[in-house]
Amino acid sequence: MAMFDAAYMLLAVFTASIATGICALWRLTRSPQFVLGLALVYYYSLAGAWKILDLKWSGAESAALDHLEASLFPITIDETYLLTISIYGVFNLSLVVSLCFMAVGAMRPREQLRPLLDGGLSLAHGRLLSIALVALVGSVILIWSAFVSALDSGVSAYSASRSEVNQFFTIHQLLNRIGLDCVTVGLSVCVLERRRLAWLVCYALLAAGWTVFLGALGNRNELFVAAIAGVLLCYSLGVHFGAVRTVVVAFGAFFVLRLIESTRGAELDGITASLGDVFTSAEFWNPLALATGSESLAAHMSLYGILSQHVDFTYGSSLLYLANSMVPRLVSGERVADSYTIYASAVGAPESQGFNIHYAAACYLNFGLLAVVAGAAIFAVIWGWLYRFQAARKPLSSRNHVPMLVAFCFCSAYAPVLMRGGPEGFKSLLIEGILIPYALTRIALRSHRHATVTPSALVVR
Repeated sequence: MAMFDAAYMLLAVFTASIATGICALWRLTRSPQFVLGLALVYYYSLAGAWKILDLKWSGAESAALDHLEASLFPITIDETYLLTISIYGVFNLSLVVSLCFMAVGAMRPREQLRPLLDGGLSLAHGRLLSIALVALVGSVILIWSAFVSALDSGVSAYSASRSEVNQFFTIHQLLNRIGLDCVTVGLSVCVLERRRLAWLVCYALLAAGWTVFLGALGNRNELFVAAIAGVLLCYSLGVHFGAVRTVVVAFGAFFVLRLIESTRGAELDGITASLGDVFTSAEFWNPLALATGSESLAAHMSLYGILSQHVDFTYGSSLLYLANSMVPRLVSGERVADSYTIYASAVGAPESQGFNIHYAAACYLNFGLLAVVAGAAIFAVIWGWLYRFQAARKPLSSRNHVPMLVAFCFCSAYAPVLMRGGPEGFKSLLIEGILIPYALTRIALRSHRHATVTPSALVVR
């Protein structure tokens, strides 16, 4: 009982400290990008601890936790678990404090953006739509064999797309990001313009196509990142949905994510037949179900597994993997093992199913607590630099300012993706979370009547 009291107290202190830090960061920046991104980081780091403590205290059953413990390792509320909470708490606080340092002295980017919006934000929607359509068609072609295999073998497309060896799978995933980035940016600007009904319909049709395609594959991650980035971008551009539209959009997002989660393990030809049972289930409509999945538990548990199993430090294996990944496979041959592979092997995770390792846990696996703090600081520097670039006091070119705003929104939405892997994920963060949305926006952006933004031109409303 003393261990439970200590764990609850420790968790409450860290949670309150993190919340205080986020409030201080909000006062400095008024940036929902930081607030939402940090909330998602907390969800994958410490939110699972509340559920685990509650289940262990009450003795209640949980299918998600029971499955993870049976597949990986049992969790005991002991000194090791207290250390797990402490390390995750230090990681979150290090990230918040580092972001506060990055934000000190900077102007608020939304004030810089107002003159640009007054001058008219114009995108070449035809370019974005063309890129999105080509990406969708290309992605379907590259993964089509998985659909055929799923139908022939009677398994889900989600399982077939991951178990079948496909040399083009990485390109397929990249096309998903590119297509959804185009739709997200274009749709956000169309909503801002309000007069482009034809473009809005085209984006809506493409968004529906991507949703059906990725939903059939059971892929929520790409849709989730695009949705979060779209909401943040709309806010940054000054789009006001109103209460009714906000509820409609939130309900639509909830419905899609729950539907994908509920059907991702079903056979393709059996999805339609099972929809009736899915929709009549009370659990499907439970709004808390999105926050109680096994993904956050698996990521949270990973550090406890490293500590309890006394896994040896790898002394920079993630950095070696990052360097190795920059060299094409044809030249380098086999990749070195990443942090998740090392962790999974050390704790005896079954090869037939994938789990998560938290970013902080992977950092700890490399160099210990110092790497946890350093890993948080490095991410904060990248994230905070995007913020400071928009908030610079020097004159800003509109062709740089708007694409960088888009990149900042996507980087913030990509934060939970980074949390579900080790430092190896910096490559995908930089390419998929920052460079691709920046480049796509720059390609589509037309000239403004206001070429630059200066502090003297600011208009406060």
